[in-house]
Amino acid sequence: MAFFAWNVGESVKTGIFLALDAATGKVTPYPHTGLDLASERERGYAQRPERVMWIDGRLAVFARVTDDPNSRPRLTYRDVTSRGLNADPGKADWFLLDAKGRNENLTKQLKTISAVPVHATAKSLFVLADGNVWRLQSGKSPVNLTSGVGAEFRYPDTVLYTQKRPPFTGFATFISQSDGKSRFTLVDVRAAEPKISTVESPSEDSRFMAGSAVSGAVMFRKMPATARISFEPRKRR
Repeated sequence: MAFFAWNVGESVKTGIFLALDAATGKVTPYPHTGLDLASERERGYAQRPERVMWIDGRLAVFARVTDDPNSRPRLTYRDVTSRGLNADPGKADWFLLDAKGRNENLTKQLKTISAVPVHATAKSLFVLADGNVWRLQSGKSPVNLTSGVGAEFRYPDTVLYTQKRPPFTGFATFISQSDGKSRFTLVDVRAAEPKISTVESPSEDSRFMAGSAVSGAVMFRKMPATARISFEPRKRR
């Protein structure tokens, strides 16, 4: 089990990830030397590191390279970056981290990488980057799994809100725009060849609720006009 912790009396900013072996009770530190962990607060949530996964016996962490490769592990407090009021902290990447503090950058070749992982297995990490879904493995170049779809994906807002830290299900839902219409693409990465299904949104005010990559079906919610909340001020009697 991996967890994030810091010494008593010190700041959360100095914390590191540690691993607990449940069979032996041994605790092993995984110092992210030379890295600055990205904060969930950048996406509007809490000031804490993004989710980590075990990949090929190492921890996959979302972080930025510091100016000094030998600098102490850091977690810099940041504010929401999408509001346009705060400075862009720069690109963050997915790194594989070992117990000696050595790291391997899995997304160095990619430009814009999501902090929300798509899926993870014992050997592979799947992420959304540059508008596509990629499979990342140690010592190998990233593999684009959705290059033939011809659309740039992003996570629907409802998915980011409800699926922040769930167990992985093997498939993810993305939204894209084409000819002025929204399309939802379901990507199942559990097989060697990913299964991809695309469903057009019935209307712009339809909200994605759930989907199945196996059946290629999506459930939407549409609020009737009579049930919508009005924010117009009431007239005084």
